Formats: sequence, C-alpha cells, structure tokens
Amino acid sequence: MQNRGALWIFTILLALACLWQLSFSLFTSRVESKARQDAGFSADSVLAVVGNAGLDRDSVLLVQENRMLRDRGRDKIYPLFGYTYNECKEKEINLGLDLKGGMAVTLEVSIPELVANLSENSDDATFATVMSSARERQRSSTEDFITLFAQEWQTKAPNAKMAAVFHSADKKDMFPPRSEQ
Repeated sequence: MQNRGALWIFTILLALACLWQLSFSLFTSRVESKARQDAGFSADSVLAVVGNAGLDRDSVLLVQENRMLRDRGRDKIYPLFGYTYNECKEKEINLGLDLKGGMAVTLEVSIPELVANLSENSDDATFATVMSSARERQRSSTEDFITLFAQEWQTKAPNAKMAAVFHSADKKDMFPPRSEQ
C-alpha cells in the first residue's frame, strides 16, 4: 500500500470530526438529564401544594423541565470552547424518530362515512333513508354498520339495486352495474 500514511491521516481526521460532532450531544444530554432530575423534585413540590393534587404529573414534569432548560440556556456547558447550552443544542446531531423512541399513529375509519364516500355522497332518497336508519340502529345495536346497512336496504328497498347508487366509471370493477345486489 503506497498511500498508507494518507489513509491513516484521513481516518484519524474523520474520527476526530465525528467525535467533535458527538461531543455537543454529550454535553447537552448531561444538562438535560440534570434538568430532568431537578424537574422531578420540583414537580413533586408543585403536586404537594394543596389544590394541585389533580394535576397530571407528566405535564407538570415537562413544564418544569422546559423551564429549567430555558433558564440554563445561556450557561456555558462546553468547558474548553465556552459554548452555551443553546449553542450546543443547535450544533448537536439531530436524532430521527426511530432513534428517539419512534411514533405511534392510530387510524380510525368511520364505516358510515366510508359508505357515504363510496356512494360519492349520493343524493338518492332511498340511500339517504337507509343510511340514516342504519346509523340510528347502530347506536343501540352490537352489529357492525355494514350488516345493519344491508338489513335496512332489504327492508326499505327490497327491489332496488345498490349498484345504482355505488357504481361509477371509477369504481366499475368494485361495483359492477349488473350485480346481484
């Protein structure tokens, strides 16, 4: 290897650059853990006051921690270069949600709204009657909305075809014009 020395120099410089960038995260995490610990004591004091027993401890803890970090924003925390907490916070490596604990999302689908959207909000009188009856029955029933909708359709319009309400050029494969229902 002819450029072995250059490779070692490049490797050492890259390692130093990485350590430099990681050092900001190290110093800010120290301040944040100290603020979290102090906020725990402060939150306990706030909750011990008469009349504050109903407050959410996590919310009080978060408020106290943010207040302490805001108050320490101008404190010099990087000993050699004299950077403040705010400056170090700006320079630290930002972690994505996958490294900070992630994110959970819950999607709730309203089946009655889905049915209405599939019909492209049809103004058909039979459809409107069936929808309102199915929604009323759903309030007192344990059955799902689709079952109630089908039962109401059979009761209110036994000879009418649902395809007339749901069929469109966009949904021709999903709701064929000559379906049984």
